[in-house]
Amino acid sequence: GRTVEAGRLEKLARAGLLGSSIVSTDDEDDNHNVNSSSSSKNSSGADKDTISNPLGGVVITRTQGIDPAIRSALRALFSTPTEWEAAGQAVGNFALAVSPENEQAVQVAAKCALEWELQTKPTTLRQDREQLERLTNSGSGGGGKQKSLEDKLMEKDELLALQFRVEKKQLLADVIATL
Repeated sequence: GRTVEAGRLEKLARAGLLGSSIVSTDDEDDNHNVNSSSSSKNSSGADKDTISNPLGGVVITRTQGIDPAIRSALRALFSTPTEWEAAGQAVGNFALAVSPENEQAVQVAAKCALEWELQTKPTTLRQDREQLERLTNSGSGGGGKQKSLEDKLMEKDELLALQFRVEKKQLLADVIATL
């Protein structure tokens, strides 16, 4: 294992690579909230200056896997004092692998983060696929009671949410398999 040297997390936070808060500079929220007047809250009641994302998450794509900026941040985080000094103490200088040991630590950390994200979901990929199949099959049935427009819209929203959850969990599983 590798230890994380003092000050590295602060350096990553200053570089905006920890991702736990979003700074809102857009006044769009006020346009949708008629009662907002001079409040510093957005329409959901959250402070507009820092909107926290308590669930976090790891940025991944189907083509690149772990976001390159996250990889660089992990390389910097797990670098030895010698590697850190050789990179000029700059996170941006960790775009490429610095050592096999560092790269191994990055892979393990990334895999653990993705596995944790997948495990913290309230349902499994299999459960979501089964529910999606039930919902899809219930909409194609013959006979039965005519559904109201509201029921059809709610079913469509549920279908879209399920499709998104299935896709996200499948992507997480696929990237985990590559690490």
